[in-house]
Amino acid sequence: MRVKLGDVINKVVENVDRHNTDLEFYVGGEHIISESICIYDGGMLDSEKGKTLGYQFQFRFCKDDVLFMTKNPYLKKCAKVCFDGICSIATFVLRTKDENVVSQRFLPILLQTSSFWDYLEANKSGSVNYFITWKTLSAYEFDLPSIEKQHKIADLAWSIERTKLSYESLIKATDDLVKSQFIEMFGDPIENPLGIKKCELQEFISADCSISYGIVKTEDDVPDGVPVFRPVDIVNGRRPQLSELKKTSHEISDTYKRSILTGRDMLITVRANIADTLIVDDEFKGCNVGRGIVPIRTNEEVMSLDFLRAQIEYTTMKDHIKSFAKGVTLLGLNMADLRKIEFIIPNRDQQDAFVKIVKQSDKSKFELKKAISHLTILYKQIIRESLG
Repeated sequence: MRVKLGDVINKVVENVDRHNTDLEFYVGGEHIISESICIYDGGMLDSEKGKTLGYQFQFRFCKDDVLFMTKNPYLKKCAKVCFDGICSIATFVLRTKDENVVSQRFLPILLQTSSFWDYLEANKSGSVNYFITWKTLSAYEFDLPSIEKQHKIADLAWSIERTKLSYESLIKATDDLVKSQFIEMFGDPIENPLGIKKCELQEFISADCSISYGIVKTEDDVPDGVPVFRPVDIVNGRRPQLSELKKTSHEISDTYKRSILTGRDMLITVRANIADTLIVDDEFKGCNVGRGIVPIRTNEEVMSLDFLRAQIEYTTMKDHIKSFAKGVTLLGLNMADLRKIEFIIPNRDQQDAFVKIVKQSDKSKFELKKAISHLTILYKQIIRESLG
């Protein structure tokens, strides 16, 4: 049966006073994960940020409603929510008109198909900041499966989602275990209750490491140029493929020789997402970095590069480093502050023992992430074959 979306679902508009409500949560764009079918987390209305929400946060949503973010449709943010709360006028609250026609459990799956997002991309409004109007959304036309088929597709999709969520929980539990092991072995690195020797970063870097910003302006992507890491490439420790990196000219890269990678470097972000880290090897030797990343190399007889990264990633050091960032529109960490940040330096045997624990956990997480990736591929294949 061929239908238009507006014929089978409602855009629910229920105003609520965020200052006078028993609701606890709000959902902004940051809480909706691209291409996900479920929203698990929201912000607290009584938090510091929640208390300063703008007047646009005025729409109530209920558990199991589908929230569609109207701005920047290329982000593909549309998912079922698992709790009650409020959202802004930039988010549509969608609910089926009749459960016997369109299942609410099926709705977020329907709205994460390629054909749906292709339609929105072709019909978006705006010239710079793109958005989707209700008129456009409601006019989306599609073949509606029978209610029996909807239930079958939804059962399979949500089964995959639950399995992925269990794997993600195992990844978090693995990280928590490593964090607790660090505290047991070394204590909190900021408070340093065990009195372990501490040194500023600039005191244990290698002789060829200047702790310098990277390329200020990389120009447009240059074929056969020098690959350049940007903060977006290593968000949350993500390791990109070499082919994914934007390239700059050899002339520009040679102007920033101090930030050219040697084949064993720890990259740390110093703009926007402060203190994301990644250790790169010979695969990236000769690459450079952008203005928002600083390459670090240590005197590894004193401080293992792997232990330095672990100290940042598994302790309160990350938040400590972020506390030095300055700026209003765009946070940035200056080099003078970065050089003077202190780290604990246990003896190398202790460092190596902890790094071994980290590498073992990384292997476990790699297998879990691979399983999640395979489930995601399976999900997309099933949806493509079932809905297009």
